[in-house]
Amino acid sequence: MYASCVSLFEETVRKYPDRAAIVDVDEAYTFSGARKIALLLSLEIDRSLRNAPIAVFLPKKSESILAFLGILYSGNFYCPMDVKSPDQRLRSILETLSPRAIVTSAKFAPTISGLAESLSIPLLLVDDIDDKEELPEGYTGRYHDILDLDPAYCIFTSGSTGAPKGVVISHRSVAD
Repeated sequence: MYASCVSLFEETVRKYPDRAAIVDVDEAYTFSGARKIALLLSLEIDRSLRNAPIAVFLPKKSESILAFLGILYSGNFYCPMDVKSPDQRLRSILETLSPRAIVTSAKFAPTISGLAESLSIPLLLVDDIDDKEELPEGYTGRYHDILDLDPAYCIFTSGSTGAPKGVVISHRSVAD
């Protein structure tokens, strides 16, 4: 049994480093390439955080998967937010979640920046991650600290009342 879904990903990277891991219309990443970008992103997340929610405001493409991985490598959990959601729903989710940061791109930052600023939530731009940059020697993120029952991600449903409600999924559930 794996302690975290990141441990499972790490094993896959060791076995198949050069195989395609993420492919979409615009980009493709090998397992080792996706791991490197995820680790670079994890360096950008406040290292004092552990098991903290980090919102992801990106379309359903490769960059969102890389953001999810980077957040998990940092020892935190992610919450995907639909870029097509109305402002009131986004505000409600952010107020409920109280994320420590929002990962987005330069393209989507203008849509969420006003809301993030009003709630004092910093933005991290995936565009700022340079995959040519070298990782610090021996850096593997904080995934070794993750316990199987720690949160991996949170999704918000509309709820029967129409108010968004968060459902938290553990690493064990993802790995299983």
